Amino acid sequence: KGNQEGTSFYQELSIRTTLVNENESYLIMNNSDTLTAGQDYFFLGNADQEIAELKGELVFAGYGIEAPESGFDDFKDIEVKNKVVLVILGTPDIFPASERAYFGNLATKIQTLDKKGASAIFFMLSPEVKVGIERIHSRFSKNGFSTVIMPSGKASGMMALGDNLKIGGFMNWASVEDLFDNADEAWANYRDQKNRPMHISKTTELSGKVSSSFKEIKSANVIGVLEGGSLKNEYLIHTAHLDHIGIGNPVEGDSIYNGAHDNASGVSAMLEIARLYSLLPEKPKRSVLFAAVTGEEMGLLGSAYLAANPTVEQGSIIANVNTDMPTLIAPIMSVEPLGAEQSSIMGVVERSTRQLGLTIDADHAPEQVRFVRSDNYNFILAGI
Repeated sequence: KGNQEGTSFYQELSIRTTLVNENESYLIMNNSDTLTAGQDYFFLGNADQEIAELKGELVFAGYGIEAPESGFDDFKDIEVKNKVVLVILGTPDIFPASERAYFGNLATKIQTLDKKGASAIFFMLSPEVKVGIERIHSRFSKNGFSTVIMPSGKASGMMALGDNLKIGGFMNWASVEDLFDNADEAWANYRDQKNRPMHISKTTELSGKVSSSFKEIKSANVIGVLEGGSLKNEYLIHTAHLDHIGIGNPVEGDSIYNGAHDNASGVSAMLEIARLYSLLPEKPKRSVLFAAVTGEEMGLLGSAYLAANPTVEQGSIIANVNTDMPTLIAPIMSVEPLGAEQSSIMGVVERSTRQLGLTIDADHAPEQVRFVRSDNYNFILAGI
């Protein structure tokens, strides 16, 4: 279903890249100290507003995690409505791997603060990280960040700010540590959960303005469907992202980064799955969608659009299987089915691995938060 039902395999969409005009932007602390962009802080911009302003009290909200069901709530003793909120990147290690990935995701922190009515969010590297923000600033000041434009006209994606947040950015620990009493000790106690609260001890106000410019391109998800049998109004969706990083530094004169592993391998696997489905002597019970989605490397954008605007009835998609970088470089001994343990799909994985003589391993690298770094994540957020 394209622009008109039945006329196209393309689901067209617009991708917006937001770049900050730093010479037209500023950030001032307590009406006197002008902070230095790229050293003390930098803005990410606002994908829905070319000009955004902030003025409010600065508060510290730890990791920015609200998980009372797990005994962890950074917002238990503070009010963040209409405040400028400082949060630490990452997640404490008290959470299991998938939950760590979810709560450490920038989008989760942004959405949490937006729902609580904060006016701005600044991310900060923890004090142990000595590299500062210069490298992160270099990346965003050059490339900006990308969002996908929903039918409503609002930007969506990992770095979209929502309705209440007007400004996002990064700050350096060195630029704010004097605002805490015994900052290093306070942080160590908070980090190690010895004494949970950690608050800025001096009333501090930030004011500023961010000027952004937008660049938009058209792209598309490519979607096909195989009609099922007795349960044809229920759908399984197979996804694989069709993009890589595009053009980079030339290697032996070739500047096109083709992405054979990431993710032509995944698209090839999905196409082979589709081919095998088409050879079945009988239709599968359920219908099957096959979606090659765009903009994964830009922030899971194509799948964000598809999950929110599916080409079939929203509630009819019962499961998503996403194929991203299948590592087919040696005989397969085991599988790590990321996310399967949170759903009934795990039963299918267990049956299939028994048939194939494979073992099931836990996520071997939870610190890489792969669970939230591919297109499956947007379907999970949509309840699929």
